[in-house]
Amino acid sequence: MLSAAAESRIVSAVRIGIVGMFASVLTGCSLYFDHGGQSVPPDAMYHPPDAMYHPPDAPVVSIDFDAACKAPDGAAIVLDSSQVAAHLAGRWWICGGAAEFFGNVEFTVDMQFYMLSNVNGQFVRNLGPTTSGTYSVDPSPPGISFSIHQKYQDGSGATYPLVGHIEETPRKLLLGGGYYVAIP
Repeated sequence: MLSAAAESRIVSAVRIGIVGMFASVLTGCSLYFDHGGQSVPPDAMYHPPDAMYHPPDAPVVSIDFDAACKAPDGAAIVLDSSQVAAHLAGRWWICGGAAEFFGNVEFTVDMQFYMLSNVNGQFVRNLGPTTSGTYSVDPSPPGISFSIHQKYQDGSGATYPLVGHIEETPRKLLLGGGYYVAIP
């Protein structure tokens, strides 16, 4: 049995947690930061019915991302702006740098992007207003560099183009200030 003082502290902590949760929702805070595999992010419980969704019985991803990030760079792919979305499509692990997507990200051919959370060894899309959105590709002639503009669902995003290039073998991405490797 708890003492009256201990019970009062627990009730106060619960009240503070509830008030904090509602305050974050009302102010637009997304609470989609690193979950460390401890719990499922709020929007990772809901999945769009598409080919990129990996159901709970999907194999757990076990790749040495540290080694993949340190692998020697390969040749950059030459492409024009009409080919960027197809080559950018897929899931990308952040190796480092000043990434405008704040972590692992998935790009789709239909020019959508989703921040990813690792939930029990599986990568799950975050669907929140500051964790998913659209991108557009700037027109460009054939070359190794391309630029995109990101726009989160809430209308925010980088105010400058994100310049990048993709390497095929090993599959790597430099985009804006971030360095990524492909997630199989």
